[in-house]
Amino acid sequence: MRRLPPLNAVRAFEAAARHLSFTRAGEELGVTHGAVSRQVRQLEEFLGAALFERKTRQIVLTAAGARFSLRGRRLPWPISRLPPRRSPVARPAWCASTCGRVSRCDG
Repeated sequence: MRRLPPLNAVRAFEAAARHLSFTRAGEELGVTHGAVSRQVRQLEEFLGAALFERKTRQIVLTAAGARFSLRGRRLPWPISRLPPRRSPVARPAWCASTCGRVSRCDG
């Protein structure tokens, strides 16, 4: 069975490829530019190919990055808009009301 790349890494790559900026991708995803860079590096290691050429204060898609980016564009929405992966095990949430009672929450 073929393994799929980590979704967060693909999300980070897709945003960085659209913006050509780790900083702007991080702003979109609500993470730091360093987190985007680490996720992209993880995806590059998974794929065994450099997706960006890193220059001083600039990133440029490599040929492999452009090909990978075009594959993601077949979706009807950007990958970065997909909801985050939820844990397969549902854990009950507990809420405290203003009167001090503790009960299970629905979300």
